[in-house]
Amino acid sequence: MELLIAGGIHKAHLLMRPRERWPQGRIARYRAARLAGLRAHALRHSSFYREFHPDGLDRPLERLPTLTKATVMANFDRLVTDPKIRLGDAQRHVRDAQGEERYLGRYRVQLTSGTTGRVGLTLFDRAAWTGLLSSWVRAEDWAGLPINPVKRTRQASVASVSPWSTSGQVSESLQSWWAPTVRLVAGSPLPEIIETLNAWRPAVLVTYASMVRILAEEQRAGRLSIRPRVVFSTGEVQTPEDRRLGAVTWGREPFDQYATTETGILAAECREGRRRHLMDDLNVIEVVDDDDRPVPPGTWGSRVLVTPLANRVTPLIRYVLDDRLRLTDEPCPCGRQLRVVTGIQGRSEEVLRLPAGAGGDVQIDPQTYHPILDRLPVSGWQVSVDGDRFVVLLAGADRTGDAAIDDATVAAELDRVLTARGARLAHIDVHHVDEIPKTSAGKAPVVRPDDRADRWSDDRADLRPDPRSDPRPPGGSATGTGA
Repeated sequence: MELLIAGGIHKAHLLMRPRERWPQGRIARYRAARLAGLRAHALRHSSFYREFHPDGLDRPLERLPTLTKATVMANFDRLVTDPKIRLGDAQRHVRDAQGEERYLGRYRVQLTSGTTGRVGLTLFDRAAWTGLLSSWVRAEDWAGLPINPVKRTRQASVASVSPWSTSGQVSESLQSWWAPTVRLVAGSPLPEIIETLNAWRPAVLVTYASMVRILAEEQRAGRLSIRPRVVFSTGEVQTPEDRRLGAVTWGREPFDQYATTETGILAAECREGRRRHLMDDLNVIEVVDDDDRPVPPGTWGSRVLVTPLANRVTPLIRYVLDDRLRLTDEPCPCGRQLRVVTGIQGRSEEVLRLPAGAGGDVQIDPQTYHPILDRLPVSGWQVSVDGDRFVVLLAGADRTGDAAIDDATVAAELDRVLTARGARLAHIDVHHVDEIPKTSAGKAPVVRPDDRADRWSDDRADLRPDPRSDPRPPGGSATGTGA
C-alpha cells in the first residue's frame, strides 16, 4: 500500500468513527457543507456543469436534473475537472497500459460493466481514491475487523483482478503488511481456487455473492477446508440462500456489501445488529420514486440517486443507479445513526423482461422465483430469457434416486408464479449443467442479463462489445409449457 494512501485512510478512519454516532441532523449539516464544496468546484472547473446547472448554487439539490451514465460518457471531456483529461486518451491508456501505471501519471481508471449497453469510465486522483478505500476499511471495521497495524490478518479475494475493476484495484491498494492478501480470479478453474485457498488459510474471505454459494458447497463436500472468521459478499445482491449456506458452512452469515464502481461501498452490515447502514457521510444518497421524489421509510424506491462527495475529478451529482432500495427509520442496536437499508432488489441487471399476456413486456425481479429455486438441492442455478422461453440452469443436481429433481414440477411452479405476475411464456426450459457459466469477471450470477440489451465485459474488453454465445445451453432439458 502506498504510504500516503495508508496515512490518508488511517486519518479518514479516525474522523469517520465519531460521525457514525452523530445525530442525523448533524450528519445532514456536515454532508450539506461537503456537497456545497463539490458543487462549487464542479461549476468552476467543468463547462458541462455550468450548462447542466445554469442556476449555479442557487437551486437546491432535489431540484437539479439527474445524471445518467450515458450522459456522463457523452460529455466526458467537458464533465471532468482537469482540462488535460480526454476520453479517447484514457481509453487508449486502458488498452495499452502495462502494469498499474496511472493515466497522466496521477489518475486511476475504473471501468464499469455496462448494464446500459455503454461502458462507464471513472477517474480517481489520490484524494478521491482514498475516500473510496475508506468505505471498504469502514465496512471491515463494522464487521469486527478494525485496522490493526501490529496484527496480521490473512485475507483472500476471489473476484476480478483486472487492473480496471473495483475489486482488483481495491484489493491491490489495501494489500499491506498487516493485511497480506492473495488475489484470485473468480473465473479460474475451481480446483485451482480451492488449492490456493487451502494453502493460504485466509481469516477473511471477500468474494462475489454467487461465489459464496460455490465455495460453501465445496467446503461441505470436503474439497475446501478453510475457517474464515469473516466472509464478505459483494458485487451482487446477496440471496437468503447465500446467507444460509455461509452460516451453516462457516458459522456466521456473510456480511453483505452494497457497492458500485463509481462510489465504493454505499452500505455495509454491522456486526452488532446485522443491518446494512448507508454511508451517509461519504455520499448524498436519495431513494426516489419514478418522478425522483423521495420515498418514505418502509417504501420501495424506484431507483437511487447518488452524489459521491470525495471525487472532484469526475464529479457525479445526482447520478442514477437503477437499484431499488427500501429504508427504515427504526434504530439499529449498534447505536450508529446512519440510515438502515432493509432491502435491495431489482437491480437493473437482475430484472428480466418477459412477454406479458396483455401485450408488451412485464418486469420480473429475482424475488419472484428465488423461493422456488433456492430450495432445490443444487450447487447453483441461473435463469435467463430466450425470446418467449424462460431458461433455467441447474448445476450439480442429483439426477437419480430419491433426491432427483422433478424438472416438470419445477417448470410448473415457475410457470404459476410468473403467470401470476402477468407473464405469458411459450416454454419454461430446465437444463442440467456441470457448473453455472461465469461472466468475464468470474461471477456466476443467478440472473443472466437480458440478451436483448447490449452487454459489455468487465475488463479491458469493456471498450468493445462482448460477443455472446447462443444463450441456450448444451445438454438435455425438460420443458414446461406456459399457460
